[in-house]
Amino acid sequence: MSITYPLDVLSDVYPALASVPRPLGVEIVRSAFAFGLAPREVLFEAGAPCDGFPLLLRGAIRVLRPLQNGQEVALYRLGPGEVCALSAHALVGNTLVAARAEALEEAVGVTLGPAIFHALLDQHPPFRHLVLAEAAARTMRLVTLLEQVAAGRVDERLARLLIERGPVLAMTHQALADELGTAREVVSRILEGFETRGAVRLRRGRVEVIDRSRLSRSTRGPTGLEDGRRMAG
Repeated sequence: MSITYPLDVLSDVYPALASVPRPLGVEIVRSAFAFGLAPREVLFEAGAPCDGFPLLLRGAIRVLRPLQNGQEVALYRLGPGEVCALSAHALVGNTLVAARAEALEEAVGVTLGPAIFHALLDQHPPFRHLVLAEAAARTMRLVTLLEQVAAGRVDERLARLLIERGPVLAMTHQALADELGTAREVVSRILEGFETRGAVRLRRGRVEVIDRSRLSRSTRGPTGLEDGRRMAG
């Protein structure tokens, strides 16, 4: 549907748009489209043409990369005020989108069409800086993620996820496995090891971090990498 948000609403969440030249501001309001997503609803699919650049005003979206084994690995999350590096890559390079994006919770935002996205990049340095800075930060996180996946350290990745999003995560073991691109059994075994060490407390549908330092140390134990590989095999 056509956008219903005035430019000042967008610039409250994306300050880089606050000083946009008037002609570009008028074009943003005229040509952008609003979107609303329910939890798990897809914003864009991997392998599809990129039809615009999303700006998230409320909620959370995660971007996932399909793997050859049929699973998916979560590349990054988008919150209000953040930009999608893979959408920018697809628009700049005129390529297909390399991942899938779905709402983690109810999400509301707008999509800038390719023409206004390129005009902002060319004519508005604050927007260009935002896109480049976010793309650089996302790239470094993806490099770290690739190193972790290559090393097979599911336990370290799970511990880091729990520490970053704790102390209480309302997520099932399956949801955590989906986030990490591994099997539920692997996550369950590692979590049980964390609980035995007194690092976490497991409850139905949630995980409570009770000792961050012990959680960091626990990834080297016998229920970490070794169990993850055994269960995966």
